[in-house]
Amino acid sequence: METARTSSRISAFARELMERDLWNLLSLLQSVLKSAPADDSSVLSVEDHRKMLRNLRIVSVVRNFRLTGCSSYAPIDLESFKSSRSSPCEVRCEDTTAHDGGAVIDPVRRIIIQVSGNCNNGRDVFLLDIDKHTSERFRNAVPFGNHGQYPVFDGEKRVYFFESESGNRDRFGYFDLETKSFVSLKKCPCPYREFCSPCYMDGRIYAVCRDKRVYVYNIEEETWKPLDLRVGKVRLAADPTTQSLVMLKKSRKFWMYNLETKEETVFPTQPRTFNLGSNQELLFLRRSDEDFICIASFDSHALYAFISKENRWVQLNWRDVRNGSAHLVFDPVTSAFYYKIDGERSWYHVPVKMD
Repeated sequence: METARTSSRISAFARELMERDLWNLLSLLQSVLKSAPADDSSVLSVEDHRKMLRNLRIVSVVRNFRLTGCSSYAPIDLESFKSSRSSPCEVRCEDTTAHDGGAVIDPVRRIIIQVSGNCNNGRDVFLLDIDKHTSERFRNAVPFGNHGQYPVFDGEKRVYFFESESGNRDRFGYFDLETKSFVSLKKCPCPYREFCSPCYMDGRIYAVCRDKRVYVYNIEEETWKPLDLRVGKVRLAADPTTQSLVMLKKSRKFWMYNLETKEETVFPTQPRTFNLGSNQELLFLRRSDEDFICIASFDSHALYAFISKENRWVQLNWRDVRNGSAHLVFDPVTSAFYYKIDGERSWYHVPVKMD
């Protein structure tokens, strides 16, 4: 427990556990405990150890429990979250733009993956090491322009990209975080719709195309199929807990679509003064089975959060963004948000408490 008191030690502990087979260790522990005296109250059970690991939030980042995108449970303390403020972060990027691009996080490798947006038309990929505060640039890593689109992380090692400008806008592929190389895949069935961020959930990628339909890509089968859902220009996020797509639309509609029941749940929309810009980003975090937090950047130059427990939007005490444009990720290891503003090199750091 003393080791868990600092985020840096938690990160080091998580990286160490990542290289081990946790289940084998627990099995060994179980065999040892079987031979222990039954009346020894100081002995912890295997479940006690598992619970302790969960409390340390280490299990969520061990290889056997890797995140599926950025929609895992994050029991954030609401008061800490609402009172949180920006602070400068040492993580810097060579690229000053956050405009018309996007970023995702790999909490196991401890890196933020950022695309260059309208700088070099999105061909460059940046890997930012959170703990070492270093940035690595891969020039022309993506063979086609990606201006106006956002990358998708599969929770393992692939970051997917869509073509969104030149040609027919139907090319598609991924950047491998291990080999640092790009792999082209089967083209989209319909040209991709720029400024409509896709999302990943349970082995599938959901994306909006030019015909305003949502298409699903099965990663294992490498097949595309359309959903019976037309949405236009939206931001998508995934909620694996309810098997739903979370959507925020330019017309200020905010709703959740259950993929199994096809039921639609509409939430209170942001005030009229808000305007969902073309560069807005959307981050969905589920706190528990009952409630969630959804963070979005708007053309009003502020970052807002919808807190389902309170059923309302709250303006965050974070640094204002420009033109509604800011890369935004959440690190489940250290319980902190990171975001980068259009035109700046530095990222901003927002630590929060956990329940």
